[in-house]
Amino acid sequence: MRARAARRIVCWVSGFIEMSYEANEVGWPEMSWVAGRVGRFAQLVLFPVARLLDKEAMVDQMVVECWWG
Repeated sequence: MRARAARRIVCWVSGFIEMSYEANEVGWPEMSWVAGRVGRFAQLVLFPVARLLDKEAMVDQMVVECWWG
């Protein structure tokens, strides 16, 4: 239960960050700014909570934002 909640938090926050990147690519600077601000604020508040719930949840951030090296 805790792991599922942590992974959902991470995916939700990462979705806003990804939305900001995509809006910037399309040429919607206002949308990019809003999504970036929401994502950044949510990241500061919710990522520590997700880490407390499940230390492995941050792996989902790489999956949602397509970070493949």
